[in-house]
Amino acid sequence: MQQVNLYQPLLRKQEKVFSAKTMLQGNLLVLLGLILLFSYTAVQTRNMQTQLTQVRQQHDEQMKQLATLTAQYPPKEKDNSIKGRIEQAQAQLQHERKLLVAVEQLGLDGDSGFFEHLSGLARQDLPQLWLQRIYLQSGNQVDLAGSAHQAEAVALYLQRLTEEKAFNGTAFQSVVIARQEEQAGQVSFTLSTEPPQAEEAQ
Repeated sequence: MQQVNLYQPLLRKQEKVFSAKTMLQGNLLVLLGLILLFSYTAVQTRNMQTQLTQVRQQHDEQMKQLATLTAQYPPKEKDNSIKGRIEQAQAQLQHERKLLVAVEQLGLDGDSGFFEHLSGLARQDLPQLWLQRIYLQSGNQVDLAGSAHQAEAVALYLQRLTEEKAFNGTAFQSVVIARQEEQAGQVSFTLSTEPPQAEEAQ
């Protein structure tokens, strides 16, 4: 029987050993890669620094422009009078809205209510006379009160008012004209379809 020695050196697996040349080439490639990476990073850093410098310059210029504009246009002080006017206008608007609601509740349209009476009063626009109180009641009861610059304006107003269709046949039985002591040259007046005795009894 023949024996075979499997442990002979020729049959063993030989390990590959890199040569010095191969290792040198590998190290050079790694070194070249590091150099390229460093160069790229340096270029990017330089570009970012340039952009940062430009941004800082633009910021400084904008701050200077802002300071110049602030000096040219200083902030205005708060005007309390404007606030008072706004509050007064809001109160007036609220009052007018309440009047509008009251008028709508009365049904003052073209077919019913006191529309014709109010239209007739509105058409009598005399610059020297103005109404301060209007009282209308069904049954042609009318009470008007106001002021005028002259007593003659009251007479003219009464004459023109009786020519209106809504007041046609309305007899004003009480006409009172009195001078206003607090305002010289003006008179106050009241016109009523009720007789003076009934007006005093109220």
